[in-house]
Amino acid sequence: MNNNLNLKDTHIIEQIKINIKDDLSNIKMNFQKKIIIPINLYDLNDHLIEFLNYNKDKNSDIIDLVTIDYLFFFRTVIINSNSLRMIILLILRNFIKINPLFTNKILDAMLPILFCKYFEDITLPFEERYTYIKIWQIWLKLSDSNFPIICLQSIAVMAKSQNIFKIGCIEFLRMASITRPDLVSSVGGFNILINSLVGQNLPKNIIHKIICSLIYIINTPNKRKYFNGFGDFYKLFSVFTKSDYSSGVSIGSDANNPKQKEDLKKENEILEKKLNEMIYIITNFLYSWSGYFIS
Repeated sequence: MNNNLNLKDTHIIEQIKINIKDDLSNIKMNFQKKIIIPINLYDLNDHLIEFLNYNKDKNSDIIDLVTIDYLFFFRTVIINSNSLRMIILLILRNFIKINPLFTNKILDAMLPILFCKYFEDITLPFEERYTYIKIWQIWLKLSDSNFPIICLQSIAVMAKSQNIFKIGCIEFLRMASITRPDLVSSVGGFNILINSLVGQNLPKNIIHKIICSLIYIINTPNKRKYFNGFGDFYKLFSVFTKSDYSSGVSIGSDANNPKQKEDLKKENEILEKKLNEMIYIITNFLYSWSGYFIS
């Protein structure tokens, strides 16, 4: 326990632990009767939040109370109850916050497979699917060494599709590339990050983060060895070298044709926008390019 805690706080934390233990006991007792009482789950989540607010060391042995029986219960609820799946996710997220070692229990129960299944289900509510990303972000931040590759594969799939989670998934890949470049490389994440710089209309702050992250990885030998995106860098320069952009009205066309003039104007506007995007990106890369040339 943190030495900075006063006697009052210590007493409160111990009482919250008792409440959490009682919540778990009630859940287990009812589950053995094949009954799921929602209020037990909401009480447990409230007590976990309360515990997090008081206990600042965040490495409590409280997770030892959650045996395989409870994880089996969590799995059952996730699979069979659409209405209660969200509260289970919040409970799991708070257990991870309390102690990162809880991620080992999640792995043992093979819950990541379920996470991925529901995360990729476009019929589910936004809030639930977003919660999977938040759980993975906490997991990656607190315990990246055991982060499951199957979850990163789901993130990569969603990052390549056109959906409301696209930017969030690209940002997740960027974060993961710093701590687990090996996993990001294995799911094609570096290819996705480089492609996201070209013609994806990402916010400039996201583009800047991606550039800084790639530069850091390229210039860090023990991370650069996992970087397999050097061949994709040509895409950043292709806008300057592609020959399929018109620079004027083509030979044999009618220079006075209003439609051709309008098409050419639109084409030039698109090209100008791409040029400005690439100038910004390449300029930022050139601030620190040394790693690109170091084998």
